[in-house]
Amino acid sequence: MKRLTLSLLLFFLAAHAMAAGEQWQHYLSIMDEPLYEKDFKHFRYVNPEAPKGGHLRLAALGTFNTLNPYSAKGIAPSLANNTFRFGFLELNEPLMVGTGPYAPSMEHKNTAYGLIAEAVAYDPEKQKLSFKLRPNARFHDQHPITTEDVEFSYKILLEQGHPNFKLTLEQVEHIQIEDRYVIHFYLKPSSSKALPIKLSELPVLPKHYWQNRDFEKTTLVPPLLSGPYKISRVKPGSTIVFERVPDYWGEELPVNKGLYNFDKVTLNFYRDRHVSFQAFKNGETDVHYEGEAKNWATAYDFPAMQQGKTIKLNIPDKMHYGRRFFVFNLRSPLFQDRKVRQAISLLFDWEWSSANLFHNAYVRTTSFFGAHENNASAVPAQSEKELFKPFQSIVPPGLYSDPFELPKTNGDGNITSQRRQALKLLKEAGWHYHQGQLLNARNEPFHFTFLHYSKLADRYILPFAANLASVGIKMDFRAIDLSQYQRRLRQRDFEMVQTTLIVPFLPGEGLKGLFHSESADVEGSQNLAGIHNPAVDGLIDHALAANTIKALCTAMQGLNRLLLWEYYFIPNWQGRFVRIAYWQHLQPPDTFPPFGIRLTSWWMKPTSKALPQQGKE
Repeated sequence: MKRLTLSLLLFFLAAHAMAAGEQWQHYLSIMDEPLYEKDFKHFRYVNPEAPKGGHLRLAALGTFNTLNPYSAKGIAPSLANNTFRFGFLELNEPLMVGTGPYAPSMEHKNTAYGLIAEAVAYDPEKQKLSFKLRPNARFHDQHPITTEDVEFSYKILLEQGHPNFKLTLEQVEHIQIEDRYVIHFYLKPSSSKALPIKLSELPVLPKHYWQNRDFEKTTLVPPLLSGPYKISRVKPGSTIVFERVPDYWGEELPVNKGLYNFDKVTLNFYRDRHVSFQAFKNGETDVHYEGEAKNWATAYDFPAMQQGKTIKLNIPDKMHYGRRFFVFNLRSPLFQDRKVRQAISLLFDWEWSSANLFHNAYVRTTSFFGAHENNASAVPAQSEKELFKPFQSIVPPGLYSDPFELPKTNGDGNITSQRRQALKLLKEAGWHYHQGQLLNARNEPFHFTFLHYSKLADRYILPFAANLASVGIKMDFRAIDLSQYQRRLRQRDFEMVQTTLIVPFLPGEGLKGLFHSESADVEGSQNLAGIHNPAVDGLIDHALAANTIKALCTAMQGLNRLLLWEYYFIPNWQGRFVRIAYWQHLQPPDTFPPFGIRLTSWWMKPTSKALPQQGKE
């Protein structure tokens, strides 16, 4: 909780400092002082002298059917599992980098530095955010990037882009072009405090390219970009090849120095982790991110590793972004009763799973916000209770008087106590146990399907299913291909799935996209659970409207508490390390930043000659 309060304090101090008057600066921050001064040369974790050259081959999971990542239709390469971590994407360059998906900072979570924009100015009193573009910024066809492109990007993403863009961009009152290189965004008084940062990461699309094309249509024609790579070859659903642009306009910028060192990058798409791991062992790909603790402990004794041709890295992960949850689809009649959701949650035996399946490599997720804090582990303070008063009739009664605790077992597989509690809750919800089945008043069995994109998930889902069977609940496990899985998520055609939640630390439209009623029925939104709860909406609105540290902190604590008590999700686990294996012809930087790893800072060793299967794409 200290970490949360300190961060919020910095946030409000930063906002106050910016209110002193609008002035151009090289960075934008909502809670941090910048690590780098205006004349900085490069990020600290890169090698500015890294040699250029070589061919990097990577494995992505799943498939793709469009190269437009900004539309709600289709599956773009950047949506495939793992590609975000690589950093070689089909995304357009944004105005600034550091906080968004294009090039997130590995050192600061809430500070952006100029890319297409050479300077930014923010006046909170006037609700005015201004950007000054670099005159030398160019698309790959050498067409200059101007404020007309920025204005066009804002409008087309608001009107035709993915629903997540609308949640952000609809908070803008209007925009004003001053000249070819200066543009102003006027924000609505009700806009979130994180909006300036969100707008700084606006992707800049070429107006002259898109204005006569159908933006919402899926396409496999490589789009016009402006970044260090262009798409040179596409094999639909299977392969995408990026080639470095030799005359890239931004190569010498501080935010790019020492990055994007490979001449060629190939993304090969595989159906699952097992196949991609075999490709890595066979020398068909150069890097493998290991997502399974068991594999990391037992599966790396292969010839190339024994001979020192491949290397394992176990890097501490301070970001803790990978919080996994099982998600109830509240649109299903089975899960609309909170007591049913609580009963099912009781039967997920984390302690047994951790010891027997995960080699104790993970920690239990106990909160939606913060790395380890469970700020619902104490009873709510009076100020927090005040926020719940308008919703007193609909919030769980124990929320006021009891700390929230996840169920715990001895880890020996004995769930007798949890089974007893679960049956009691299910009976109160109108279900009864009879001859091995859980039945409702119409004698219909409790039966649902857990949907996943990987067959390998059965190792932890099937033990969960066995525990559910002990109270008469039949849960089937079904693994389908990733493209079908993502389509069914968008269409809400599932009963239970597993997801990794990346919850925004500071309140903003991201919270609405995940938990607010506004997003529950929007196809493609992140509100997988389908939460329609006036109390949740109210707490999010309080967080967005907060003008003091205390008010913001109280609202976030209350929101976390309510989400846990409602059992919309079953908290799973989160990693403590990033596990990565690579072939020895690659070279990472000497030091790793605290908040993640991206391969954009790596390079090919100049002495590498005989690379395994190097000609294969």
